[in-house]
Amino acid sequence: YNPESGHLAQYNPVSGSLYCMYSRVGSYNWNWVTWALCSDAPISKDNPAFWNVSYETEEGGMIMDYQGNALRVARYGPNWGVAYAAKLSYLKKDTTYNPTSLFIVDRNLLNWVRYTASNLGKTDQYCPAGKKENHNITIKGIYHRAFN
Repeated sequence: YNPESGHLAQYNPVSGSLYCMYSRVGSYNWNWVTWALCSDAPISKDNPAFWNVSYETEEGGMIMDYQGNALRVARYGPNWGVAYAAKLSYLKKDTTYNPTSLFIVDRNLLNWVRYTASNLGKTDQYCPAGKKENHNITIKGIYHRAFN
């Protein structure tokens, strides 16, 4: 997963080709994802190849497509391990083969996603990236002016 481009991709070292995962839910409740050649250039968030890690927990994260559909994988059965995307409204009905939408995500990636998301909303304890803001801090009676 590349958080800068929003791609879930596979690299073929022999051919040098990059294959991105595309969502095809459209008007259906769910649909299989497809893989197609792509570049790793940043794309529009309205592109079927755009994915985002969200709803992070200590165990991992939920991966959503450009329309807010969840990436899913059946845990067993004839399509075990095959990825598909499903509308959130369909998840309660989607119980055959015990699918999951929780993926183990590297802690550094989760931290990066949290950091960038908090900077967009100025909700983190630090200043948003690229902006210098003044903070007046009082520590045990000592007045300190900090620039972040």
